[in-house]
Amino acid sequence: MKNSETNQTNSIENNGGIVALHDALAVIFSAVRILIVFLVFAFFVSGIRNIEQFEQAIVIRFGAVQGPIKDEAGMVLALPYPIDEIIKVPAKRTQIIESDTFWYKQTDEESKTGIAGDIPAFLKPGVDGYLITSDQNILHVKCSLKYRINQPLDYMFKFNDADEFIVHCLDNALLKSVSRMNSGEIMKNRKILNESVFRLLQQNITKLKMGIEIHPLDLQLSWPRQLTNAINNVTQANQKFQEDMASAKVFEDDQKNIAEGQSSQVKLVAHTWATKKISKAEADAATFQKLYPLYKTNPEVITQTIYQNRIKKIMANVDEIFIIEPSPNREIRINLPRSTNRSNK
Repeated sequence: MKNSETNQTNSIENNGGIVALHDALAVIFSAVRILIVFLVFAFFVSGIRNIEQFEQAIVIRFGAVQGPIKDEAGMVLALPYPIDEIIKVPAKRTQIIESDTFWYKQTDEESKTGIAGDIPAFLKPGVDGYLITSDQNILHVKCSLKYRINQPLDYMFKFNDADEFIVHCLDNALLKSVSRMNSGEIMKNRKILNESVFRLLQQNITKLKMGIEIHPLDLQLSWPRQLTNAINNVTQANQKFQEDMASAKVFEDDQKNIAEGQSSQVKLVAHTWATKKISKAEADAATFQKLYPLYKTNPEVITQTIYQNRIKKIMANVDEIFIIEPSPNREIRINLPRSTNRSNK
């Protein structure tokens, strides 16, 4: 009797365990079904991407471009990966690439602060970048390039790393341009170098169909840091030369103005003197023309008249008159006192 009751109790307990296990499995299966549904839903919506204002989207299906490029901001619908793949391209935003290939080596602290530390005595090939000009001088060049993507397909699929390739093209244009120009020409007019680099870079980009549109470059040039003191001396000497030239120009202008003033005054005096002389000559000529016919008629009378008129003019300016009787046996001496007023006149 006791064994029967024990068996019934065990049977009830086993049935309860089976029911509990069944319920647990039912819950697990329900959770798994929900998880599967969620994963399936997540899988199908995983191809949806949001495109920003400055972006364009390229949809690729099994490695081929699917449909036109999406250039409007918003949601882009696509099948899940690996069926579809959405590539975002920042085609509406200006990109910036910098090249310091030909710049001297800087520490992180120097790059941040812009303050040079200990300058090495020599350039280190392979560490310090530099370019050699046509007159065999060394220059350091750093360049910043701005560009925009105008052909996203060419930009994304023709090159493994488009930005790195653009840097190589930029370095090549810098190398060619600097090697064709002398250092004085470059440092005196950097615009010429900028235009040359831009032209060569534009030719390469067009030839290779890189799918970008470049903007004018921003070049930074520097002599080797080891020449800083010598360059400062040259700069100071050039400034002194410019100051001396400016002072000389001012002095030249002043002397020129003084000389022109004196020249004008001399010309005026000469013109006045010439006018008087001409007027007197014309008056004498007119008088001669009047007296000449009379002189031809009676020369002695006219001569005596002219002589007397001249004596009157002379005597009018005489302060003292001495009348001396002629005598063949007497020596005549006249002591004339010096007159200060007359001498001054």
